[in-house]
Amino acid sequence: ELETQLRLVQERFEASRNIIETARKERTRLEHELKAAEDKIGKYKVALMQVKNNDEYRAALNEIDYTQRTYMEIETRVLELMEAAETGQQELGTLEEEMKSEDEKIKADRQLIEQECNQLVAKRGGLEDAAASTEEKLPALLLMSYQRIAAVRRGQGMARVADSGVCGACNMRLRPSVFQQVKRNEEVIACDSCRRILYFVDAEPPAAASPAVHGAATGSTSGRGE
Repeated sequence: ELETQLRLVQERFEASRNIIETARKERTRLEHELKAAEDKIGKYKVALMQVKNNDEYRAALNEIDYTQRTYMEIETRVLELMEAAETGQQELGTLEEEMKSEDEKIKADRQLIEQECNQLVAKRGGLEDAAASTEEKLPALLLMSYQRIAAVRRGQGMARVADSGVCGACNMRLRPSVFQQVKRNEEVIACDSCRRILYFVDAEPPAAASPAVHGAATGSTSGRGE
């Protein structure tokens, strides 16, 4: 998004610069016309002194008047172009500052994204190592079963069961007896609907337990599936 915004500013900058360049060329052309008009007026004034009758005198005056009006029109146009160029130059300065600001935002944003990406890559590496370590501990048939389910379920071969007894993947409510089996986490049970392997974790485990209770809980779960 930032790069798109920067590109739009760059396009406006280029458009303004092209307008200024066109105005500069037009001004140069008109300045040549001004010089030509000045020379023509000078020649007419000299000719005015050499006329021999009233018709030639009026004709010379008309030419001088027409050339002077043309000169004034060109001069007005030159002034307009000068003002437009000045305004355009100011706009260029503003757009240039805006481009610098957008560029700095992009650099800062890119740096932040790269840092986040590096952190995610490192986290992914740790998760992959943990997954590989867990796979080594699983029975081959159970691992194959999980991988087969995950392959057809977009990588999600397991589903957590909510306290309400609903499969967290397909939202299918489990039969009460099945839910009780899943809550014990002592055997591999698949969802009747999506076939994912089900597991249960208390939503809010007890904040603290006595050593005796903790030992009993550990002993009772030592035989549960991974």
